[in-house]
Amino acid sequence: MGIEDAVREAIRSSFGIDYKEAIPLFRPKKPEFGDISTSVAFQLAKKVGSPPDVVSEKIARKLASRTEMFENVSAQGGYINFHFGKTFFSKLIKDVISGKLPSLIPKLSGGEYVQIEYVSANPTGPLNVVSARAAAVGSSLVNILKRVGYDVKGEYYLNDAGNQIRLLTESLEARIKQLQGEEAEVPKEGYHGEYLLDYAREAIDEGVPDDRLSDWILSRITSEIKETLERFGVHFDNWVSERELRSSGKVKKLVSELDKKHLVYKKNGAVWFAATSLDPKSEQDYVLVKSDGEYSYFAVDIAYHLDKFQRGFAHVWDIWGPDHHGHIKRMQLALRAFGYEKAFSVILLQQVNIVEEGKRRKMSKRRGELVTLNELLDEIDADVARFFFLDRRAGSHLDFDLDLARKESEENPVYYVKYAHARIRSIERLAKLRGITPGSIENLLEIPEFLHLARRVAEYPDIVARTARELEPHVLTDYLLALSRDFHHFYHVYRVITEDRERSGGMLSLVLAVAEVIKDGLALLGIEAPERM
Repeated sequence: MGIEDAVREAIRSSFGIDYKEAIPLFRPKKPEFGDISTSVAFQLAKKVGSPPDVVSEKIARKLASRTEMFENVSAQGGYINFHFGKTFFSKLIKDVISGKLPSLIPKLSGGEYVQIEYVSANPTGPLNVVSARAAAVGSSLVNILKRVGYDVKGEYYLNDAGNQIRLLTESLEARIKQLQGEEAEVPKEGYHGEYLLDYAREAIDEGVPDDRLSDWILSRITSEIKETLERFGVHFDNWVSERELRSSGKVKKLVSELDKKHLVYKKNGAVWFAATSLDPKSEQDYVLVKSDGEYSYFAVDIAYHLDKFQRGFAHVWDIWGPDHHGHIKRMQLALRAFGYEKAFSVILLQQVNIVEEGKRRKMSKRRGELVTLNELLDEIDADVARFFFLDRRAGSHLDFDLDLARKESEENPVYYVKYAHARIRSIERLAKLRGITPGSIENLLEIPEFLHLARRVAEYPDIVARTARELEPHVLTDYLLALSRDFHHFYHVYRVITEDRERSGGMLSLVLAVAEVIKDGLALLGIEAPERM
């Protein structure tokens, strides 16, 4: 049981409240205050109608009985401070190095069936770095939510129909004619990137007939997207085609269902979703069927999301780019009509800028817009790219420092963490050569740096739970950097393997636990922990 679970149990038994909100945990500024502190009493005070100091005292008394975890629990001005006992640290380290680390992670779900839809870039060109950030965040969250007990599926929605595909085909046709010496212009709203010239050459070489160009270019770009994602270490449980969704009759059924709910009306030859009647605060209504009889993108998107819930998902998270901000409210309104609004959430990712030599990198010549993921992976390792994309809050703009990413040294945060793991595995190999095995740590907990590192290891289960609750992988990257920093400091101050075999065994136990935590944390982020560097 993690600290969060212990606190929740104490709240339940003290106040009869099933407290589901996040338990704020932090390290006290002064070690004498405790190993970990929480300010949960301040949030709880309003719910129970008592001052924070009274609430904290009551919770602390309950937690003090958990002698298998805590040596001392005290309340101070509304804060609750925890001192772990030697027994707790000893059991924790043994459990971690014996392969029980996954079982120490708090379970936030008992197998709830949920989905994360991410990337879902239009198949109109190569994936850019904004899509790459979504791929890193989405695939990491799938791993993390699985670890805390969810049954998670990752999905890619392929926008392979509609106006953008018509424009893509017309743009390709123009490029083919240009290569054949004919006069032709790419449509004004079409795709002007030079990458289409390469596709046009391929189409000419393969002799693709005009009536097959649309299917051919869609297949070609979709295959390239899948290959790029594979290169980036991202795999989806399911791919959904907009084209197939449109032809399935589900969009027509959706409009009919909204009509039955009196949320549809006709105006100027089009069919509209009456958002303003569902919510008077809504600024406008939205077209479902255009005057030419074509379904709007919005109508298809509602049908797609409704289909998700009909497949049994209890909650759906979509990862969208900043240009989709305005789409959130109307999708929430549409799902409200079917009772699914609260089961739908959007993680909005902000822009990515590639920075080189202190300046934003110029646009890619091949893409015509942004630097592509393939171009980035030609320059740096996929693990480095993933860590850099994850090491910042999703809602914050990301300046991707390409010069730092290229460095294969401890200056690079990815290698800094990887070096910590590799160094410990080197220590482990030396210990085996000398016949030293993991031993008791209790006599070493008096060493400040040893205790500090053990405390950091103890934080890991609740860090994973917090990452899952906040849906923010940067919480985990921040922790791994802090743990690695603590280990590197410890490594430079103390020799782990010495002539003192008993002491060496205890030292070995602690650093092996650090290695297991680093390996596990990196795996959740989709990053390899090397044995040697």
